[in-house]
Amino acid sequence: MLDRFPEEHGNRYALFAAVVMADHAQVVLQATQTERGWSFDPASILTSLKESSALEVRKRLGGNGRVWQDETFTVELRTQEILDGKCEFVRQNSVRSQVVKKPEDYAWLWLSARM
Repeated sequence: MLDRFPEEHGNRYALFAAVVMADHAQVVLQATQTERGWSFDPASILTSLKESSALEVRKRLGGNGRVWQDETFTVELRTQEILDGKCEFVRQNSVRSQVVKKPEDYAWLWLSARM
């Protein structure tokens, strides 16, 4: 399922970090602009990510129920410091949850090359 998040990296958004946990997923991304200079809508990006990843989950588990909650939590990343902090928060998620000792040991973590 993690492969769904980087699919449009560089197209509709720049993806900085993503993690899929047992009960939630977190992504740090920035909407990119169209050829006309309009930014892609972050809500539509998140909806698309949720729909495509939910479809993948249902295929793998053989079900048809809900996967994600309707709500999303978004935060504007106005400075490089805030962006770096959010990426580190996502990176450390599996460690805080005591799933692994080091973030790099968690299979469902994706970080951009700049991390």
